[in-house]
Amino acid sequence: MTEVHLKRLIRLTVLIGILNIPFWSAYILIVDYIIGLIWIDFFLKKKAIEGIEVIRKIFPSRVFINEGFLLQCQVVNKSNSKVELEFISALDVPGISRKATVLNMSPDERKELNLKGFFYTRGVKKIGDSYMSIFGPLSIYRINRSFRFQDELVVFPFFEESRFSKEVLRDILPGNKTQYKMLEDTASLRNVREYSSEPLNRVHWKLSARYDRLMCKEFDRTAQGSVKLFVDLNMPQGILVNETWRQMRAYYEDQAVDAAGSILRDLKGRSTPVHLTVVGKDIWSESHPRKEFVSYLETLTRATGKEESDQSIIDVLGESLARINQNDTVVLVSMHLTDNELPLILRLRAKCSKVIILLMPYGFRPSRYRPSRSYSMPHPEAVKLLEKSEILIENKVIVRFMLENDALQEALELVP
Repeated sequence: MTEVHLKRLIRLTVLIGILNIPFWSAYILIVDYIIGLIWIDFFLKKKAIEGIEVIRKIFPSRVFINEGFLLQCQVVNKSNSKVELEFISALDVPGISRKATVLNMSPDERKELNLKGFFYTRGVKKIGDSYMSIFGPLSIYRINRSFRFQDELVVFPFFEESRFSKEVLRDILPGNKTQYKMLEDTASLRNVREYSSEPLNRVHWKLSARYDRLMCKEFDRTAQGSVKLFVDLNMPQGILVNETWRQMRAYYEDQAVDAAGSILRDLKGRSTPVHLTVVGKDIWSESHPRKEFVSYLETLTRATGKEESDQSIIDVLGESLARINQNDTVVLVSMHLTDNELPLILRLRAKCSKVIILLMPYGFRPSRYRPSRSYSMPHPEAVKLLEKSEILIENKVIVRFMLENDALQEALELVP
């Protein structure tokens, strides 16, 4: 789209036209000649800028937060005129200067600009338009042209290093035999960790002597579980929305995506079947075999919630009841639950092996940060829910309420 700014030139032309009547002279004639040349220069440059083409590419098209990408712009002068212009590749990309680059271009000349940028937040980012300007003598006129692009950059969120391993193992893997509860292969050692409350025959005595503390063995599994992961990004229903709740929900959304991604990465790394459902402005559903993780990651990155949405976690959970069986472990990540969800959660528990609920209205503490002093308390609605959680506990529904000083892995380790 081309835009022209001729206010100064038109005013000057009108002024000189008025002066022609009472002050006609050779000097006025020279000024008229100069004004005519400026108008000719304007039309030539307008034609030249319309003959300029911009080609833009992004490498790579998928990055993580704070990871750099390359914005490559090629400016091609397809006109027959030599032009001097100012070019801005993008205005809304952190790390890329908004200062215009001056380009002197001959006919059929091609110039390439390589700029590095990055983003601080996750999501699908629009790079925006590129802009170009040509100025007349003494900036008496200006011609702007914008180049619209539909290219986008997907910025993946940061994921915590976490280990889930809380799913119920029911489906026996073919080809593996063991006499240890039909769940672990004692001939295949997977990991060694610090001892907590395991039987003494699990202690690795040699490593315990070396590290001067008890270490226990973890073996490969001969069975696998199936996980149904639900992530609710919307504002809880029945809450009066104000600016504080809006900020809390926006922060929770990023943290909930991080938590879900961390759990998913660990599960898919072990080829665990996972069906992901994200409830936000829309409903996103993904289920992929084996170790496929990128498709889940893309869904989590694109998903967004809102304060008032037509999509309800109650409706989604109710529709999912028919697809849940006794071998499934249901994991729900939510900002808050109300009394309306409790009967549905009990019905879920009756149909599956385990229900794990992670409530994180204030998010969680990244593992790279140390705990700090905090005065946050569960909000009144959450306190009511915790008081009623005895009903859930009696029915073996696991609820973990997280404050901002709680790390994700710490909360997961408390899940039996």
